[in-house]
Amino acid sequence: MPNRKRTIPKDQAGHIFHDAFISGIVSYTNHALKEMEEDGIDAVDLSNLAMNGAVYDPPEPHIQTGNNIYRMESKCLGIIAAFQILDVKSNSIRIVTTFRKDT
Repeated sequence: MPNRKRTIPKDQAGHIFHDAFISGIVSYTNHALKEMEEDGIDAVDLSNLAMNGAVYDPPEPHIQTGNNIYRMESKCLGIIAAFQILDVKSNSIRIVTTFRKDT
């Protein structure tokens, strides 16, 4: 099992998010799916986020697991997706939550 607490540079994390939507594996927590439905965010929005967003800040530890959580965001789309990198080699990520950024 990969070490999910290893810190990956934010630029590389953004590339992994992007590549996961192109040819990798994207999974969602139940919480993320609920938030997406409530905020009217769908897979197309997240794919657009992958193409137009960036990871601006270092990761933060998840409150329950301690795993590194990165935030992909796009100022023009107004969407943020918090995600965990599951496996670097296969570009596998898990979306843990999404929300619309207040403008």
